[in-house]
Amino acid sequence: MSSTSDTGLASPLDLAEWQARTTSFEAIAGYRWRTVDLTGGVSSERLHGLWVTPEFFNVFGITGLNGRTFTPRAGARTRSS
Repeated sequence: MSSTSDTGLASPLDLAEWQARTTSFEAIAGYRWRTVDLTGGVSSERLHGLWVTPEFFNVFGITGLNGRTFTPRAGARTRSS
């Protein structure tokens, strides 16, 4: 097995099905590690982070300190693009 195996990965369709069918969990979320390059000006910087589904914050009981977290409607716009 290589160090780049996809073990444990789920497709967006699988996640949507699990979310629709669950009776044991209040919320199921998805995430994906991402590395992006922030450019502009004279230098650039590599940033490491996560792309998450709107349910991510609910799973961990996190509320927005100022403003709000992502909404399911915002996630629907992203998935359709």
